[in-house]
Amino acid sequence: MTTYPWYSNLQPIGLWLNGHVNDGKRHLNFSEFINRPLAYQNHKLEETIEMVEENEMPLPSYTYLGLHPEAKMTSEEREILIDWAKDQMAMLKATYPADSLVRRRPTPPPAQ
Repeated sequence: MTTYPWYSNLQPIGLWLNGHVNDGKRHLNFSEFINRPLAYQNHKLEETIEMVEENEMPLPSYTYLGLHPEAKMTSEEREILIDWAKDQMAMLKATYPADSLVRRRPTPPPAQ
């Protein structure tokens, strides 16, 4: 569940915030995570590791001008998150067949 700040009631700020939150949930929503295919879960864990390692989380727009200083992660917090994601991927790998963890791209229809 998303908790919006008081200023989300001011428009157009509220519209911008809601769009930003919905876009984020479209990319990764832990409320629906375990209902998704294993390959999706594994891929999102890989992406999480990559984004944290490359300091792409939190988004600069989220912490711009000193906003949300609590969202900035320390090196230790980054390592904890990376280790957690790696542990989850290892659990998936140990529990499920390898081919169930690979995202399949749809094959294009044959040319006519």
